[in-house]
Amino acid sequence: FEKRPIARDWSAAAVQTEASLRASYRDNANIGIRLGEPSKTEAGYLHVFDLDIRKPELAAEAWAAVEALWPGARTLPSVISGSGGESRHLYFVAEQPLRKKTLAQSNGFEKLWDDRQQKFVVKRDWMIDLFGTGVQVVLPPSIHPDTKLPYRWERPLDLDMIGFGIGPIIPAEAIEKWGVKTSVVEAGDEEDELFDLTRSEPMDLDAAQISDILKHIPNDGAGAHYDDYVQVGMALHHQFRGSNEGFERWCEWAKQSEKFDAKNAALRWRSFSQDSKNPVRMATLIQISQTNKLKAEFDFDDDDDDGFDNLPAVIEKNDLSDLLGVADGNDLSDLLGDGPTSAAKADKKDAVDPDWLSKLHRNEEGEIKSTLPNVGLIVNNDQRMRLVAAFNQFRQEIVLIAEPKQARKKRDSSHDPVNLEGE
Repeated sequence: FEKRPIARDWSAAAVQTEASLRASYRDNANIGIRLGEPSKTEAGYLHVFDLDIRKPELAAEAWAAVEALWPGARTLPSVISGSGGESRHLYFVAEQPLRKKTLAQSNGFEKLWDDRQQKFVVKRDWMIDLFGTGVQVVLPPSIHPDTKLPYRWERPLDLDMIGFGIGPIIPAEAIEKWGVKTSVVEAGDEEDELFDLTRSEPMDLDAAQISDILKHIPNDGAGAHYDDYVQVGMALHHQFRGSNEGFERWCEWAKQSEKFDAKNAALRWRSFSQDSKNPVRMATLIQISQTNKLKAEFDFDDDDDDGFDNLPAVIEKNDLSDLLGVADGNDLSDLLGDGPTSAAKADKKDAVDPDWLSKLHRNEEGEIKSTLPNVGLIVNNDQRMRLVAAFNQFRQEIVLIAEPKQARKKRDSSHDPVNLEGE
């Protein structure tokens, strides 16, 4: 008994009838279902939450994570794995076919010996994956290859109700919050087709440029997340048009991880398509690499003095001469009015967005674009600019938040960082 498909081209095979499935079935074979695009029903496309719980004592923590994604998770059709324990396959229907994505995982993990790979591999205490297009799962009453126990329905999937367009449907607005992408590429006009044709071509990058890109995408120790590992492989497959040179570059990067498995890498490489209308390209890796470079540049002095102790407790509206360079602060009364004084704001809770660097809009070369959203991100989050004294026109008050920090020069950097200084 095996969990994997028998045929190599299973993901591209035509949808079969019950008669053709019965004719092709052989003894000791399990039964599986392809999710996403091949599993279109009257109610939508069939998908699965793969709730993999390795430590039973953390089941409540894992279930809390899946219920945060969808509060009705405990009512979804459910399959208990033949491996036993708390792991579940939770079936649901979505309006669009979705791609596979890891939605949540535990902080804790263990390194366990894998007899098949003959090496130690990293196993999370629990993990939640969304299975969609390109993924298959075994169905009851299939037999687990290790325990020889059957998979069984805990809460059955009612095919008759789905036939009427009724089922465990999760609406699009809920799925959108998960950051999941559809696997369908919509047909466009001639301009879009020209754009798609351009995207299908590899970028003009030499070996040194590719090495520099991969250098800034870390994969040491426990390694990159599996989705990131696959993403790097897909981009290199597209850039090198599926050649052995591209595979070697992928393996060279991937083998930094303790989880690297050459056999798995070869299988994944052969599964990548060169004909995708929406391929993962090197431009994606350039974005990641440039963001990581920029993060490395922001190494600020972190000391106990956060700059709040030296802020004045109160700033009078008419006492702005030192700040604004006006000889007589009373000359500002026409502008500011004669209302009550306003306190300087020194809000320690004003938080920096930890992901602001990755949200910057870039071009294909990884350069930051001069867009208003980028300006807003930089002004609100770059600690070299953050929180300088300013006059808030809306509130009609001076706002003082904190003292800007200074970026330090990296040992291996060839240039000094740019820090902003005012008078």
